[in-house]
Amino acid sequence: MTGVQLSMGVIGPAMLAWTKMGIPCIAGYALFRRAGLTLAEAAAYALMSVTILFFSLRQLAICANAPAVSWLGQIGLVISAIMILARLRRLLHPDRLTVGLFLQAHLLQVSAIAAVVVFLFICSACPFLAVTTKKVFGTGREQPIGALSYMVIGCSTYALARRYAWPPAAVTVTMVVLSMPRLAHIAITDHPEIMGAAISLFCLLALFRAVEQPNLQDLILLWIGICFGFETGPMGLSFSAIMLALAILALVRRHGVQLWWNHLRGRWMVLPAACIAPVLVLCGQRMADADGHTLVFNPDGIQGSLANLWRYFLESAHFCVPADLLTNHLFGFSLTGLINQAYASTVGAMFGDIGAQAPFLVSWAPENRWIWFGPLAFLLVWPAVIYALRRGPRRLKAVALALIGYLYLVTLIPAWLPGNVRYLTRFFVCAGFMIAFLLPPWRFSRKGKLAIELISIFLMIYGCVGAWLACAKTVCK
Repeated sequence: MTGVQLSMGVIGPAMLAWTKMGIPCIAGYALFRRAGLTLAEAAAYALMSVTILFFSLRQLAICANAPAVSWLGQIGLVISAIMILARLRRLLHPDRLTVGLFLQAHLLQVSAIAAVVVFLFICSACPFLAVTTKKVFGTGREQPIGALSYMVIGCSTYALARRYAWPPAAVTVTMVVLSMPRLAHIAITDHPEIMGAAISLFCLLALFRAVEQPNLQDLILLWIGICFGFETGPMGLSFSAIMLALAILALVRRHGVQLWWNHLRGRWMVLPAACIAPVLVLCGQRMADADGHTLVFNPDGIQGSLANLWRYFLESAHFCVPADLLTNHLFGFSLTGLINQAYASTVGAMFGDIGAQAPFLVSWAPENRWIWFGPLAFLLVWPAVIYALRRGPRRLKAVALALIGYLYLVTLIPAWLPGNVRYLTRFFVCAGFMIAFLLPPWRFSRKGKLAIELISIFLMIYGCVGAWLACAKTVCK
């Protein structure tokens, strides 16, 4: 009896969440496909648009102090989506064959990603995790924002990677990004950090599309994404400011001001609608981090920034606990101990705690709340950014420069703390697609590709297990 009640308590809310957000996502996908977007682009746009709409309804309900606003708006969205699907359902028929062929060609890879997504959606309705979310972040779990944001990151990464690689390599790059252990940790509890990372990558996709084919739709979505990036604290504001500068530079330099003026002329009604985004954000904006902690500033300027850069680089060498245990068993030394020793003999010896507000200590415990991004991120993302900056085409080089600019602000503005990994989620997520440019087919052998994919699958499992353990640890406290 208890088991049946527990199952119904989980399955019922899960089905409701999937229905109320799934139907608008499918309708949005149909609309974007009609507008000429690729499958991955349409999926990313639809998922992000629905996430932003549900988030906006929550913000309106908070501003109006009327929870009914959120529920009425959700009902209206679902009804509108059903009407759209009734009109555009035939547009989805050709995509079934394309998706089927894609699944046949990449069954292992897609199955691994789908398993993680299903896990996250199930967790979104689990009362066990609802207690954790309320206890840690002070919010309820009305929608599976974490799972949707995770899917946005996957679709956006694939869409961007396809600009520099064939589908098999783009799938592998997507697996590398989605296998970052931290993503499972922040997605399982719907942490605002996962939405901030998804919005940032979505902005890059919208910017690429607007540069390639100027249109008002991508311009408006880019602006809305930039505005909603403000929501996740001061460093989110910094990233959005950099993204805005990058967008203005890229769009004006490529197409000039006159073209965009022509797109806006005669369509002045879109301007008030576009202004709603920053208003909604400002209703809930606070000068605090995504989890509510006030930003601790770095008092040591450029010296502190250089010390912090080295700290973050050492922390990003996150090879996970199994690798640490293996090296300890085979060679008699600990990788984490080696990293801590490397810090103590360099920055620790020369500068001490300059730029930091806590002692530096690397820990790879899988249930650690401040877990990093795994070995593939360390081995592939850093070289990809540097290679794109040196050898990439102009657009990719501009994105790499913008990401490095954001990284500099992360080292300069906040003092180092173990939890500052949350500021680097945007950097690693947005830079992930550059791996496709780093590893073209002649450097990407079949065996190497398979090895990376198998490691990615292991890291997905590792991240999900660690996220579950972290939630159990929080509830026990």
